[in-house]
Amino acid sequence: MQLARVHGVAATARALKLDYYSLKKRLGASHVATPPRPAFIELASGLPAPRECIIEFEDVSGARLRVHLKGHEAPDLAALSHRFWDAE
Repeated sequence: MQLARVHGVAATARALKLDYYSLKKRLGASHVATPPRPAFIELASGLPAPRECIIEFEDVSGARLRVHLKGHEAPDLAALSHRFWDAE
């Protein structure tokens, strides 16, 4: 049941081939699913930059940030992503 508390009832039931409703009932009202936050995200560097691209960020609450890049100047994507995911 600890797995379901960490990874969510649906994901745990699907991975372990368990009945979703039975697992949810066993957890009771104390169940709060919070998806694990990625510890590392690799942003490729040293690759030739495309002339135009779109980068989209989305957090677990559904907030989105879309960056449309044109030309050769690229912002600091690591700093931009930190600001987006750490914003309240």
